[in-house]
Amino acid sequence: MLEFVVALVAAVGVLLAATVGFVFRGLTAFPSGDLVFYLTIFIGLIQALFLVWQHFKSDWEIGLPLAAIFVAWVAVNVISNDLSRHQTQVSPPIQQQPSPEIYDHERLIAKELFDKYVQSTPDLKKFPWPPPKPSAMQPLPRGPELEYRLQTLWDVSQFILMALRRGKYFEHAFYYVPYGFALVTRLEQISADGTPLDEHVRWQAAATAGMHAFTLAEYIKALFLAPAGRYRTIVFVVTSENFAPSSSLLTRKEAAEWFQTGHVTLDGLYRVIRFDRSYTFTALIYEFFGRGQEKEANLEDPSNISGIQHLTKAGLWSSLRCEDSRCNTL
Repeated sequence: MLEFVVALVAAVGVLLAATVGFVFRGLTAFPSGDLVFYLTIFIGLIQALFLVWQHFKSDWEIGLPLAAIFVAWVAVNVISNDLSRHQTQVSPPIQQQPSPEIYDHERLIAKELFDKYVQSTPDLKKFPWPPPKPSAMQPLPRGPELEYRLQTLWDVSQFILMALRRGKYFEHAFYYVPYGFALVTRLEQISADGTPLDEHVRWQAAATAGMHAFTLAEYIKALFLAPAGRYRTIVFVVTSENFAPSSSLLTRKEAAEWFQTGHVTLDGLYRVIRFDRSYTFTALIYEFFGRGQEKEANLEDPSNISGIQHLTKAGLWSSLRCEDSRCNTL
């Protein structure tokens, strides 16, 4: 009888310890919580099954059901705990939209701040406005996930930079546009389908004589064909102003100078301007093509592929749409 009481008390202690593990894991967002949880469950399960076997080893009709009940209890708690945590992580809180009066007041304050900023910054680099005619143009989506995560214009700039780093774009320049900003990527060489060339030629300013890769076919092309160059720069425009591109055509030289003369980062003002529903988020793609005998690569007007295809081949579209789990790192 004493052995039975000891086994019963030990089993209750194990159940309490397992319950503490569940609670600790549910309240902890770090991997250490998961480690404590699983260790508690593993140790508790082994101890409980051992105690059940010790007491009921001569009577399996009682021992087996008790062991099965305990295992089922553990499984149900693990599954329910995982489901609840998963739902908490992927469901951003619902944000209330400001009233029209508050919204209009905030927009007025933001415009006043920008006007003072422009007046007090004589060396401010301004992007041509309206922008020159692009080869392709793609508005970027603003789903609930981005609406929740991108609160200010600074947040938007960091989101774009994160997507660019994933696409191996590590150089950029910022410009001021009316009540927003433009982010310009460095001019790169691409293939006809929009895929960047190999890294050893991607950022070269001169045409690569057809040697897009070190293969026999590319070598023969380089011997008998004039070198062709296809270039691209991407401009991300974030503004609350409605705009349409101008009819002026950009040159490749001008596009290269954009990258060289812009700001490295945004000023602190962008940390306090809200990314509200008045702002649009647009990618302008400028593509140029020319052969070796031509003095200058000319703007493709329009491009043979769409804006989405350009962004996809550049390795940016998935990140800009916040489609993968890495979006949670914002």
